[in-house]
Amino acid sequence: MENKLRYTSHIELANENNAHTLQILLAGENKKVLEVGPASGYITEALRERGCRVTCVESDPEAARVAGEFAEKMIVGDIETLDFEETFGDDKFDVVIFGDVLEHLVTPESVLQRVRKILSPDGSIVSSIPNVAHGSLRLALLDGNFRYTEIGLLDRTHLRFFTRESIAEMFHNAGFEIEEWRQVRMDPFGVEVGLREEGFPKFLVDALRADEEAMTYQFVVMARSAAVLTNGSKVTSATEEAQRIGWSLLAVEKTLREVSDREQEANTENKRLQRDLQVRTGELEGAHRRISDIEGSIGWRMLNRVRPYARVIAPRGSLRFRALKAGGKTGLGVMRMGSRGVKLITKPLRRGRAPGVLGDTVAGRPKVARLKVGCYGEHCWSVGGGTAHALEVLIPLARYFDVELLLPPGTPLRDRAWYLENLLIGIGDIRVRHFTPGSEKTYDVWLSVWNEKIWPAPTPKRFNMVFFPFVQLDGSGYTHIVNGEYSAKHTRERYHTDDVVVIPPCVNVEEWATGPKEGLILHCSRFALPSAYADKSHIMMIQAFKQLCDRGLKGWKLVLAGATIDEGETVYKDHLAKHSWGYPVEFATNLPGDKLRELFSRASVYWHATGFSVKEPAAQEHFGIVIVEGMAAGAVPVVFNSGGPPEIITSGENGYLFDTLEELSDYTWRLATEPDHWRQLSKAARERARFFSPQMVEERMLKMVCATEKVSIIIGTHNNLTVLQRAVESVLKHTPPGYELIVVNNASGDGTGVYLASLDYPHLKVIQNDENKSFAAFNNQGQAIATRDYVLYLNDDIEAFPGWIEPLIDTLDRNPKVGAVGSRLLYPDGRVQHDGKMFKKDDLTPYHVNMGGKPPRDESSIEVDALTAACLMVRRELGGYSEDYLRGYYEDTDLCMRIKSQGYALVLHRGSVLIHYHGMTMGRNQTATEEAQVRNRKIFLERWADKLPDLVYLATEKEIAGTEIRCKPVLKPEDR
Repeated sequence: MENKLRYTSHIELANENNAHTLQILLAGENKKVLEVGPASGYITEALRERGCRVTCVESDPEAARVAGEFAEKMIVGDIETLDFEETFGDDKFDVVIFGDVLEHLVTPESVLQRVRKILSPDGSIVSSIPNVAHGSLRLALLDGNFRYTEIGLLDRTHLRFFTRESIAEMFHNAGFEIEEWRQVRMDPFGVEVGLREEGFPKFLVDALRADEEAMTYQFVVMARSAAVLTNGSKVTSATEEAQRIGWSLLAVEKTLREVSDREQEANTENKRLQRDLQVRTGELEGAHRRISDIEGSIGWRMLNRVRPYARVIAPRGSLRFRALKAGGKTGLGVMRMGSRGVKLITKPLRRGRAPGVLGDTVAGRPKVARLKVGCYGEHCWSVGGGTAHALEVLIPLARYFDVELLLPPGTPLRDRAWYLENLLIGIGDIRVRHFTPGSEKTYDVWLSVWNEKIWPAPTPKRFNMVFFPFVQLDGSGYTHIVNGEYSAKHTRERYHTDDVVVIPPCVNVEEWATGPKEGLILHCSRFALPSAYADKSHIMMIQAFKQLCDRGLKGWKLVLAGATIDEGETVYKDHLAKHSWGYPVEFATNLPGDKLRELFSRASVYWHATGFSVKEPAAQEHFGIVIVEGMAAGAVPVVFNSGGPPEIITSGENGYLFDTLEELSDYTWRLATEPDHWRQLSKAARERARFFSPQMVEERMLKMVCATEKVSIIIGTHNNLTVLQRAVESVLKHTPPGYELIVVNNASGDGTGVYLASLDYPHLKVIQNDENKSFAAFNNQGQAIATRDYVLYLNDDIEAFPGWIEPLIDTLDRNPKVGAVGSRLLYPDGRVQHDGKMFKKDDLTPYHVNMGGKPPRDESSIEVDALTAACLMVRRELGGYSEDYLRGYYEDTDLCMRIKSQGYALVLHRGSVLIHYHGMTMGRNQTATEEAQVRNRKIFLERWADKLPDLVYLATEKEIAGTEIRCKPVLKPEDR
């Protein structure tokens, strides 16, 4: 226990440059006084001699015995835990004195609020408070020293450090206004800090001596209750926030802070320049290699041989030279132009493959690359919750995309083993490499992970992960991924966008053991130095635990776990250990992942108090994944009620949220002393943790990136089990979940019904028909029960490939004037089956262009006049086939004309690729096929012949036989 008798002094009332003298003079004569912390009673004695009746509150029994000689009444107890109502009853005091006391309290503002109840109407508070902005401390910090002393400004028992501004704020927020400011002035080189004047520049010393605040050793203030409180009856919530200002090691004068900031900015800029230099050096080396390759090539050597003759034939500036130059440009323009078709300018998804891969085949089948995801992670080479969260959102995408994690140049290049060892996360097929400028242009989906900047990319599928928006940014053009509603609110405000999606971090509950439990309270966070902007509140938790022990809690211990990454954090941890000396408080630093999980398994209660002592929004706990980890291990959380944790915990049901240290103590006491209550909340906490599962993250991430929940897929089938199985299984394999799958079984007798009943897909609907309905009829059946915005008609004789559905959805999402979109369909050997249709001018018949040919390498979107229903996605309100047609001919063309006639465009997306085993849906009855074609063509022409010239491009025989697609566009240039 602290010995208060070391604080003693002789008082001379003639010396007004003394804190004790000033307190006595401000208290006045013949007053009823409450003195808090009288130590040996030297002020008490002086007050009594001036006619005051003094009641004292002293926590040290030995000091209380000595000071009690001069007091009218002595109360032995802690002012922070004292029951005022029971102790003082209806007593009122004219003056309450805090002589060098407030800096020793955990929550001084709370004490000041309670004192209001025992002050007379015109009563006052008199307090002396050390000034942490004194010149001696400023100079000591400039010299790199911060040493605690037995007494003085850096008394080893101080929990709070004050300046003039923070003193005024504390009293104001507690409902008082300061009427008198007195100062005790002392030279920076004449106090206990022990500095030598010759060790500092004269200009700096002179500047400090000219600064009144730097010469103030102590403030002595007199405050009275404010006439009107801000809410009329009690102190506002700002008071509750201000009482959490807490213990801070960074009470540094403004000039020092600016110097430190400039030094940090210089270091950051230096690191950035070093990284840029490495990037530029790499680019230069690459350029040299490319030049060397070119100069060593046969073409270059041949060109060098020809160049002298070319200069003779066409000298630079001559007419021949200009003609050759113009011809070169024309040729280049033709190569760039490619198809004469009308291309959409909505920046459709691109496939990140090498040119010509699509046309290649593997074992007689087309080779189709997956869509690519690129993620720039500024800090994803380091251990931390941000890295873990970024990996957690990438892992689900790796099932359907080629995913690359890009680390800043110059940072350590991590591998799968490193992430598994340090974060206990298996990254699977995710490729990790360094970012190179320009590589962001090669991805179909882009994710930037960096709080201070949004890394740009040209793809329309752009996302930005932000853990908390520390700076103002322009967030337009991106979907922002945040960890909770708390961060979402601030992101909307600071990034000026509503395009924000919440995807919390995840915990696999089954990986966390739950016991056997011990009398162990656990907290886990890095031992980061407290500052005016952030504080993990270790000191507050230690204080609360000491109060629990003093209250009688036996057999329990507090374990503070976390990392110390530098010497300063180690020193801070050692300071905490000194502060908790004599109590069962343990420190577990830099534990490996498995040892830390073992500690969680033994903990019965988990404490978290981040944000308690600092009211800055960014300093609050943004989400609190470590809280969820504690819950997964069966520890009951008792957590500060601010920031993101209220989204996790329902107080009293699966844990507790506290606002004051008293609540933290009371909630923990109940859990420690009522086993049944603990068991109930422990079970509920573990169940709540299950919500934050990898499955939840996967569902939300895939929904956001792929948007398949917008689609109802309709497949009809009749006695085609083997073909159907291939189609359905390829869809299930290559389509991100969320879509609605509707299969219409038209009286199949080949086991199709049993196969469909065995499928385990949550959004599967099966229609069992007693007859083999027509193509139009069974698709309309499916559409009648479809619930999604987009309906995708799909034959049962197709085979899907990676990335087949995302471009279709993206096309309808990005252009509301597109009514339907289709895919590029190939034969099994890789030749074109469908790459768009054109109508022949002579007979108005629709023909597949380039059917049986090699597919062009262009995979962009293009507007067409007609699409095939083998794979056709339409807006639901535009869908539905005419049942006047039979056997699957002209139904799709009729639907396309109906869509165009309503002013919508039809689009072929050649980046969506499927195999179409043509003819297997309708069978091979040639006679029935020919009859249906003749009949349906007649119906179609009767309905559309007069309208076709206004709706479609009428092609010549030569154009039909070619490879290029042309159409009569619906989209205006500004819509493309």
